[in-house]
Amino acid sequence: MTLNRNMRRLTGTAAALGGLFLLAPAPASSAAEPAVLLERWTYDADSARLADGVAYFKYVEDPSKLVGRTTPRVLNIVRVAPDAGATRLETSFGQKGSGVPETVREQLDTSTPPLAGINAGFGSYDVRNDDVRSMMFNGISVRDGVINGVSCVFPKGQKDPASGKYTQVKEGMRAAVLQYGVPYMSLLKTELNMEIFEKNADGTDRTVASHRLDDVNRTPGRATGCARDLDDLNGEGKVTYGTNVPLPLFQDPDELVVFNGDYGIMTPSRNLDANAEVPGDNDTGVEIPVDGSGVIGAARTARGGHPVDRGAYAIQAIGTDATWLTTNATAGRHLRVVQKVVDLGAPPVKSAASPNVEQPRLVALDESTDIVSNVHWLVEDGKSNPNLTTCKRVYSVNNIAVKPEDERQPGDFCRDSRTAIGVDRAGATLFVTITGPRDAAAPPADDKEAEKLVDGAFMWEMRDVLLALHAQDAMNLDGGGSTTLITNGYRRTGLTDTTTAGGKKEWTEREVGDSVYVGKGGTPLP
Repeated sequence: MTLNRNMRRLTGTAAALGGLFLLAPAPASSAAEPAVLLERWTYDADSARLADGVAYFKYVEDPSKLVGRTTPRVLNIVRVAPDAGATRLETSFGQKGSGVPETVREQLDTSTPPLAGINAGFGSYDVRNDDVRSMMFNGISVRDGVINGVSCVFPKGQKDPASGKYTQVKEGMRAAVLQYGVPYMSLLKTELNMEIFEKNADGTDRTVASHRLDDVNRTPGRATGCARDLDDLNGEGKVTYGTNVPLPLFQDPDELVVFNGDYGIMTPSRNLDANAEVPGDNDTGVEIPVDGSGVIGAARTARGGHPVDRGAYAIQAIGTDATWLTTNATAGRHLRVVQKVVDLGAPPVKSAASPNVEQPRLVALDESTDIVSNVHWLVEDGKSNPNLTTCKRVYSVNNIAVKPEDERQPGDFCRDSRTAIGVDRAGATLFVTITGPRDAAAPPADDKEAEKLVDGAFMWEMRDVLLALHAQDAMNLDGGGSTTLITNGYRRTGLTDTTTAGGKKEWTEREVGDSVYVGKGGTPLP
């Protein structure tokens, strides 16, 4: 990534006025058919102009192009021109809180629904057997400048032969910063720390201790979806949580987790998963409340079961971190959470005070900043990613499950629905989904029958669509059963997940961690 690229993002809105527009002009009452013709996709009349500069376009797969499928797929596109007027581009985790699982429809359900919205980053259930349904983010999630999910780390190099453990991690996730109306995409990582301090007589602060925070708004000791640090990575295992498929779980017996006012539910107690394979959360630990002015309260005798007020915190610690917290976070002292998002894809900066010292570029975190993340980039600086091999469910022309995508044969097809966000050469924001006809069939009798009906696209197919739309930058978001696109409160994608009701499988909308929406200007969603 070059400095010119970053400068282009800052001037994207102005440049877009004279740039390349993909949509032909049309009356305000109808949608304009895109001037670009997409191979194997036919424009559908069920498209709509949502507002000035905001349009929804629907394409249906050419029936003559079907391979291994019986019904055409649907391609949905929402394009938001940079000069669309009074619109907002933001994220939402719903009105109930960041820890509460909701569908995209529920997250965007207000008396005045947004013009359009899609599912965003990865989320997974924080398993709790206390009748409280909870979700954690598997990657960076920021809303109104507040971090609600930290970045993932990945193995770097091989495990040490002697210890059998990794010694290094690779940091950074693909993420989209939603600020000033245009997505800015780069490689980001979070840094989250807590500082404990006392007030001097002259009103200044005296730092007593500081410590890294492992995560936000999830049970300490066990993280799902991805590792948050080296200790997590070396504690990776597979656990079956009420499903037939073992899921990756990252256990760490020594953790500090902060719960903020966005959480929306009671803090978790110890050992809520009641799984003998998961001792990571069994420690008694400690929970310490911090009020809205940053004053630390008395340590609670048992962690869990407490609400977190807006502007306040609760800090939970287990293992050796619990000892550290009890020793330093004594009642009456003050605590602040220091949060940073580092832009690893941007060149470092130099200050006037230290012109010879390079510092990492930071993303400004204020009420105008929202961030969603993933791990796969599709298009960067107008160039395509040639290494897209992810597809968990690949089938042959005869609907027979075959090997993963990197070993696929001509004619194989992928049954993972896709969601992507991008920005085109004109500076317009793009929401794109590819799904199959999930609503068309009767509820499937079992998993095997359900699989036959689920349809989607290889990731490279989504990339090629975005290239045809002249995307400058684009990244994949959560897909599969999470893929959802809503316009004006109406679901444009088919039902994307299955559930069991009365002993049989039925289609349903999946609950997700967060969503991205474009709304009319003024007050954002609550």
